[in-house]
Amino acid sequence: MNTLEIAVAVAAGVILFLFGIENFSKEVQAISGERFRKSLSRATRHPALGFLLGASVTALIQSSTATSVIAVGLVDAGVLSFRHALGILFGANVGTTVTAQLVALKLTDFAPYLILAGFVAGLLPFRWRILGRSIFYFGLVFFSLDMVSAAAAPLREDPDVVSVLASFQGGVVGVLAGALFTAVVQSSSVTTGLAIVLTQQGILRFDSALAMVLGANVGTTITAVLASANLDTSARRTAISHVLYNVLGVALFVPFLKPFEEGLLTLGLTPPSTLAVAHLVFNLTCAVIFLAAVRPFARLVERLVPDEAEEPPLSPLPARPEDDLDVALADFEPWLAALLARVNRYYTSAVLALETQDDKIVNRARRMSSILHFGLQEAQEFLYRGSHGTMSEAQSTKVLHLVISVDHVRQLVDSMDDLMGILSNLERRHARLSMDALLDVQRVWPLTGKTLEALQACLQDGDRAAVADLDQRMEAALGEAYLRFIELARREREGSELADFLSIHQRIRSKVEAFANHLTD
Repeated sequence: MNTLEIAVAVAAGVILFLFGIENFSKEVQAISGERFRKSLSRATRHPALGFLLGASVTALIQSSTATSVIAVGLVDAGVLSFRHALGILFGANVGTTVTAQLVALKLTDFAPYLILAGFVAGLLPFRWRILGRSIFYFGLVFFSLDMVSAAAAPLREDPDVVSVLASFQGGVVGVLAGALFTAVVQSSSVTTGLAIVLTQQGILRFDSALAMVLGANVGTTITAVLASANLDTSARRTAISHVLYNVLGVALFVPFLKPFEEGLLTLGLTPPSTLAVAHLVFNLTCAVIFLAAVRPFARLVERLVPDEAEEPPLSPLPARPEDDLDVALADFEPWLAALLARVNRYYTSAVLALETQDDKIVNRARRMSSILHFGLQEAQEFLYRGSHGTMSEAQSTKVLHLVISVDHVRQLVDSMDDLMGILSNLERRHARLSMDALLDVQRVWPLTGKTLEALQACLQDGDRAAVADLDQRMEAALGEAYLRFIELARREREGSELADFLSIHQRIRSKVEAFANHLTD
C-alpha cells in the first residue's frame, strides 16, 4: 500500500469508529436515557455519590461528553445544584477509561462476532432489535480500531513516518495535540483508542501516546461549554468547572510525566496495557484529589462565574414515603405549598418575558418551567410510592386529596407554558406586543399574581375568602380587557396575541377557582 492508500484506510477506520461510538451511545441512551437522567438526578447527597453515578453512566454510554451535557441540563433544570453536579463530572472521566481497558485487552479480536450477533438480534422482535443495535455498534467500535491498526501497520517500515514520529515528543506538545484532535472529533475515547492502537503497532512512542491521552481529557470539554452558553449561572459554572477540572488535572501531571512514565514501565506490562493503566490511574488520581478539595474548587468556580438572581433547585422529597406515610405526607404539604409559590414566580417571569422579550428573563422563565415540571413528576412518583403500602382510610383519603392537588398545580403550570407559547409565536414572526396590548397586560397580571398568592395561603390554611374576592376583581378586569380587545381588533385588524393572553387568563381564573374549591371541600 502506498501512503495515500494507507491514509484513506486509516481515515475510513477513524470515521467508522466515530460513527460506531456515537450510535452506540445513542442506542444505550434510547434504551435507558431517562433512567440515567433519574439516576444522575439522585446525586444530591454527596459528591462521592455523584462520582460513582457519573462513572457508571459514562462507562455504559461511553461518552463523557454526553454525561457532562446531561449534568449541565439537570443543573439548568434545577434538578441538581452546581456543587452536586461536580461529582458527576469527576466520575465521567473515569467512566471513559473502560474503552481503553477493552482495547488493551484485545477485544478487537471479538469485534466481528459482536457485529454478527448484533445484526442477527436486530432481525428479531422489537425488544431484541433494540439490544441488537447496541451490540452491533459496540462491535463496530472495536472492528474499526482493528481496521485502523491493520491499515497503519505498514507505516512501521516507512522511514519518513518513523523519523517524524521519533521527533514527536511528549510533554506539553503532545498534550496540546491530543486536546486539539479530541476537540475536532469530540470523543476522548477515539483519541485514547487510536493512541493505544498506534502504540500496539510500534508506530507511536509511549511517552507521546501518554501525553496525547492526557490531552484528550481537555479537548472533550468544549461541548459542555457550548451547551451552557445560553443557560443560567449554575449551568455555566458546571461547564466551566468541567474545563477547569481537566485543565488543572493535566497541569498537575505534566511536570511529573517522566517519573510517572518510568513508574508505569516498571509494571512489566505491554505498552498498550501500560497506556490503559496510565489512563485509569491519571483519572482516578485527579478524581480523588478534586473530591477531597471539592469545596474550595467550587468556591473558585463561583468566583469566576459570579451569581445572578436565579431559581434555587427543589428540595428533595423522602425517597421511601411508605416507611412512615403520615410523616411523609405531613412533609409533603409544605413542599407542595413551596412549589405553588414557584408557580407564581414562574407566572411573573412569563409575563415579564412576554412584555420585554429580554433573553435573560426568557431563559429564567424557561428554567422555572423545567424546575416545575420536574417537581410535578417527583410529586407524582412520591405519592405513587406512598400509596403502595397498606393504608388506613384516612391515609387513603389524604393521598387522593394530594394527588388531585398536584394535578391542579400541573394545570396551572401548563397555562403558564401557554403564555410562553405566545412569546414563541411572537419570536417566530419577529413581532412584539402592541402598546394597547401591553397596557391590558399591565392591568391584568398584578391581579393574577395576587390571586395565586391567595391560593397559596388557601392551600396552607384552608381559607378561600381572599381567593373569592380576588376572583371577582379578576373577572371584572378580564371583562373590561375583552371589550377593549374587541375595539382594538375592529380598529387595527390584529391582536391575536392579546386574545390568547386573555383566554389563558380566563383559564387560569377558572383553574384557581376549582383548586380553591377542592382545598375547602
